[in-house]
Amino acid sequence: MNDEIIYKHSIVSFLDILGFGLFVENKSTTANDIYKILMQARKKSNVDGQLTKACGVRNIAISDCMIRTAEIDEPLDQVLAPEILAELLALAYVQLEFFEVVKKPIRGGITHGKCYHDDNNFVFGPAYQDAVKLEKKARYPRIVVSESIIKDFKGYPEGEGDIAIGNAKQEFDELVKVDPDDGAYFIDYMSVLLCDPGAFCENFLCQHKEFISNNLHENNDNEHYEKYEWLRNYHNRTIVACGYAEQFHIS
Repeated sequence: MNDEIIYKHSIVSFLDILGFGLFVENKSTTANDIYKILMQARKKSNVDGQLTKACGVRNIAISDCMIRTAEIDEPLDQVLAPEILAELLALAYVQLEFFEVVKKPIRGGITHGKCYHDDNNFVFGPAYQDAVKLEKKARYPRIVVSESIIKDFKGYPEGEGDIAIGNAKQEFDELVKVDPDDGAYFIDYMSVLLCDPGAFCENFLCQHKEFISNNLHENNDNEHYEKYEWLRNYHNRTIVACGYAEQFHIS
């Protein structure tokens, strides 16, 4: 092999689809069903085709886990706005897509750092390891944003004016929220939809409410209950913040 294997500075995400194992094991679920769902989510995550191509975004699906990497050219101590905002938005759409298609929530982590990922789907490196650890720490159906991204996030590229830094921070704050229970930063996928004036949100909210309520009832005596309890609290906080009616509240 002539080419030296080197790490690239990358934004790395590791995602786990909660309940997907049972879906796969269901006798009525075909391989074609699973392939279509994973492919649809991958397409949905390409929210900015040009930027996705420029960042060399790669996706791998391994059973109920997904690995996503995006190369960036900036130094390791910074992630500029276009790249990280595109990845955060992409993951929000992945969450929305999985709920819409198979009613499955997603847990995961997103970070940045050194990673190697090639077209043969060899993927490894410190940032990948960190993303895996974040997914395990997430516990609930949320995608946790690493402290390194919070610390290293910068404004738009130099030359766009001082206001660009403020705009970048505002966009970041719209995508990332702080969990009031444990202080973790996570992607606010519900607000991405609810703040879209062209979206048909009431249908989503009815389905989201029903899904959470059913799972709270079905899991009221096992270890999964706290996951749906967290999801209920997130749902209720978000409808209040976005100004939606009491009818969507989950008791």
